[in-house]
Amino acid sequence: AESRQAFGIVDDFKSCISEIEFDDDTLVPVELIDPNVARIYSKSSRAKEAYPSYPELLLLAISLGRRVQEPLHEFASLFLSHDDEILALRMQVLQSEVPQDQLKQ
Repeated sequence: AESRQAFGIVDDFKSCISEIEFDDDTLVPVELIDPNVARIYSKSSRAKEAYPSYPELLLLAISLGRRVQEPLHEFASLFLSHDDEILALRMQVLQSEVPQDQLKQ
């Protein structure tokens, strides 16, 4: 969900899927997701602990898959981290101007 090119890719996927003939009226959804939470997870110590041999791109894909299945759980996991991962998620442009201990409150 980062660029105009991503929307073009979604359209391409949708057109390819529409050409596939299914036995029933199966709908295959195509989701475009903001990867910021997944990037934070892929670089976290939590991800490295859970999947030590996986490359960063695969960790990103794991997080995106979790977000599609359980979005609230994936966001909430940032709060439960000991690395203060939630502070890496930019909610506002001036967020870096506020001290981190105040943001944690």
